[in-house]
Amino acid sequence: MYELTDDQVNTFYHKGWIGPLDIFSYQEVESVRKEIEAISQIELLDEQKILTFSHSDFGVKTAHNHHLYCKLLSDIFEDKRVVSRLNQLGEANLLLWRTSIFHRMPGQEGIDWHQAIQYYEDYPNINENDLFLLFPKGEKVLNITVWIALEDLTSEMGTLFFANGSHRQQFQSIEVSLGEGLLKEEKCDINLEAEPESKRYSKVCQFNENEWEIESIPMVKAGQAIIFTEQVMHSAPSNCSNKERWVIVGRYIRPSVIVHPQLQNNNYIDSYGCDLRKHFCILVSGSDNYKINKVVTRN
Repeated sequence: MYELTDDQVNTFYHKGWIGPLDIFSYQEVESVRKEIEAISQIELLDEQKILTFSHSDFGVKTAHNHHLYCKLLSDIFEDKRVVSRLNQLGEANLLLWRTSIFHRMPGQEGIDWHQAIQYYEDYPNINENDLFLLFPKGEKVLNITVWIALEDLTSEMGTLFFANGSHRQQFQSIEVSLGEGLLKEEKCDINLEAEPESKRYSKVCQFNENEWEIESIPMVKAGQAIIFTEQVMHSAPSNCSNKERWVIVGRYIRPSVIVHPQLQNNNYIDSYGCDLRKHFCILVSGSDNYKINKVVTRN
């Protein structure tokens, strides 16, 4: 019932993404938006108003992993209407390992071109303390993102751009000072006691969009989802409208992947002040025969 067509599966492998897909109703995602809006606060960053989000488990401000305590949010990404489609893209056994809130105030800058693979073990010159994921040697990388609109979004609000087929190539990135990279609001999330800002950096990808077939998504309705591999080059323009832009993202991997491998070296606190011992993955389909991560099953 909740299946991708053969054309959609082929498009995913060819382009690196598919969507928008009709999955949730406006009422379903509206309740999620209201819940995460309740833990938000307005702050100023370089004279631009932004929203930050208080994490009740970690005791810090972060846009990530609120599904660890917010069941409405985790339910969205565990829903069979999402997971059954992911199973068609190559894996029966899946962990939900990370979620994010991507909110943009009117006039707020977007996110430039990037592959979300800069914190994987096979990325060149990666600092081991910055690792998010450690993939088994020789295993084909699978890390799928589900991007869900919580409001009706137009191109003026900043939807998504993709470089079709770019998931077959790895692009280098250069280090820049914190706040000059992909996510300038990182400066509001950073925990200076955990990691001084002077020692932190962000990254900018070396990518020429003129060399690729670029495809934009002009409109995404509330409850619709876009599914893509984190290896595909993508961007989200600035919010040039007078409305707020609300998006949530879930990320999925195989159980064979080690999440936050620094825990194996007893490094428990990340650069944002989060105690990684409180982190866990959620088994959303199949089984976990590896037992290398803290995993729970809810549904």
